[in-house]
Amino acid sequence: MIHVLLGICALSCFFFHFTDSFRAADGRVYYGFVTPRGLALFKTGLGVEVPRDEKYVMGFVDLIHAAMSVVVFAAIALSDHRVTNCLFPGRKEEMNEVMETFPLMVGVVCSGLFLVFPNTRYGIGCLAA
Repeated sequence: MIHVLLGICALSCFFFHFTDSFRAADGRVYYGFVTPRGLALFKTGLGVEVPRDEKYVMGFVDLIHAAMSVVVFAAIALSDHRVTNCLFPGRKEEMNEVMETFPLMVGVVCSGLFLVFPNTRYGIGCLAA
């Protein structure tokens, strides 16, 4: 069950980096999923014109952000001794050695990549400009 739970959480970290929002002419905020062809609204048939701007097209930066968020989630999840004891029983000493440096390395590398490739999405929970 821990594998399923960690998999679902990792998939949600990946998925939510491909969400974006926009503010329509009526002032309401609409959310959608970013695709290679543009923004696809979660709820269709609303009669709202979806912007066709280039910023609503999935790009390489989106993939980097999604992959790095999964790596950060894995570092945080594996830093808990209860998770590692469940996933790797009998390997407590080895995991303690690895987990002393792994979260720090992931934090440094992912922070650097997030600085080099800034996020411009206003996903679920963020208000569109």
